[in-house]
Amino acid sequence: MNIEEFLQWFNSIGVHTDNVTVSYSDHHGFGLYSCQPSIEKDSVVLSIPEAIFIKPSYQIEDFSGFEHIILHLLQEKSHPYVKFLRSISCIPSWRRFSTEQYPRQLTNPMKKHLEKYNQSRHKFAQYNDEEFLWAYYAINTRCVHFDMERDSKEQDDNLCLIPYLDFVNHSVQPNTIS
Repeated sequence: MNIEEFLQWFNSIGVHTDNVTVSYSDHHGFGLYSCQPSIEKDSVVLSIPEAIFIKPSYQIEDFSGFEHIILHLLQEKSHPYVKFLRSISCIPSWRRFSTEQYPRQLTNPMKKHLEKYNQSRHKFAQYNDEEFLWAYYAINTRCVHFDMERDSKEQDDNLCLIPYLDFVNHSVQPNTIS
C-alpha cells in the first residue's frame, strides 16, 4: 500500500485535513506540513476521532499495553493504516548496529531498551524476527501517550497509535500541543 491509498482511506472516514498535508522528504521520511502560511494561535490544526485510535485490548493478562498493540499489528493485515505501516521502514537506523559502536553514555540506556525488547520478543516466539522487529519499532517510533481508562501508571499501558497524527515530527523548537 502506498501513501495515496492510506490517505484516500483516511479522508474517506470524514477527517478534515484542510490545514495540513503529508509530504515525503528523502532525509526525513513522511511528515505532516501546514498548508497555511501561518496558523492562528490556539486554533485547531487537526482533529482525529478517537474511534480510529489503535489502543491496547488488554485481552492477555501478562501483556503490557505496548505488547497488546504489537499483537494487533502482527495479526491485523487488512487495516489500511497497518498496511501502510507495513510498507515503510519503521526500524531506527541505530537498531541495526551493535551497542559497542556508540558512546559510553548511551550504553546503559541502550542495554535497558534491548532488555525490554527481548522481554517482549520472548512473548511473540511464533513470529519471525523481522516481523516482530517491524511491529515493535512501528509502535516505538509512532506511538503517543494516551491515558487509558485503566488503573495503571505504567507508560507501556498508556500508549496508542493514531493514524495520520504519527506524521507529526519532533522539533528542536516545538510549537504545537496535542
